[in-house]
Amino acid sequence: MGRKKRKVSLNAFKIFFTSVKVYFLYLDKFVKYLMFPVFGQIFGLIALFTVAYLFTVNMTTLGEKIPFLLSERNLIITYLCCLAPFFVIFLKAFYEYLIAFSALNSVCYIITPKKKVQEITFDTHNEAIERRIFHYIVLLFLFTLISIILTVPVSWIFIPFFVLVFQVFALEQSAGARYSISRSVDLVKGHYIQTLIAILLVVIFTYIFIPELFVWAFNYFKITQYLMIPVEKFLSAMPIDFDSVNAMLKANMMPMTLEITECSKKIVDVTIYTIFLMFTLPLRCCTFTNLYAALDIDAIGRNAEEKEDKE
Repeated sequence: MGRKKRKVSLNAFKIFFTSVKVYFLYLDKFVKYLMFPVFGQIFGLIALFTVAYLFTVNMTTLGEKIPFLLSERNLIITYLCCLAPFFVIFLKAFYEYLIAFSALNSVCYIITPKKKVQEITFDTHNEAIERRIFHYIVLLFLFTLISIILTVPVSWIFIPFFVLVFQVFALEQSAGARYSISRSVDLVKGHYIQTLIAILLVVIFTYIFIPELFVWAFNYFKITQYLMIPVEKFLSAMPIDFDSVNAMLKANMMPMTLEITECSKKIVDVTIYTIFLMFTLPLRCCTFTNLYAALDIDAIGRNAEEKEDKE
């Protein structure tokens, strides 16, 4: 006679708010860890656009002052050499952020809100992912394909099944790309509603509330106005005829008007939003790592009970 199946009590709210405690308890360490991956990407992109623009508008002047640049070949080589350092900075920061996407899961797995760990060796967790970099790249590729498919509204109901992919990869050292995906699906089965609630909490707090709160604060304390100044100067110097653009929009019956001030504010707001969204990555990782831990315990229990029933 088969034993009664154990039913694990899974509380998404408890998991999320426990993760919030962990996030703020280790906020200083998380911010320090993500400082270069976040600001390196922002700085790299800003520098790339700035250098590219300045080089383009001053190309004639540079050719007159530096005869070496009169050759098209030399001009292109010099142009690429000027862009290369900033492109490298951006790629390095982007790479480290992708590694952090998985490495933070193993970090969150070992820390607890009850007793603060004084030292976290982030490099060790990074190396654990980098040693399996080929499998990780394959996982990122497959996950990107799945994410593209899941942008179709009718497929949104399947999103919860793939939310633990990176937790499986980071915490199960032998896990490959395809196994991480299938394992995530298996773990979520039977706990779809609580997983969905955890996702909604993460979206509300890390994609809406926290980033938008900082965007509002920057606007309220008029910090945005100062950040807009260089952006406005940059847009004003660009060869864009906003009157022509607005006329084209009006001709196509598009109810919008582009102005330098509005564009500058939007660029600054999006940049602020993106920065604080990226800094909430540890909170997302903590939430889904704790969810994985709870579901993994449940999975182990179910497998043991099924084995006993067969015996």
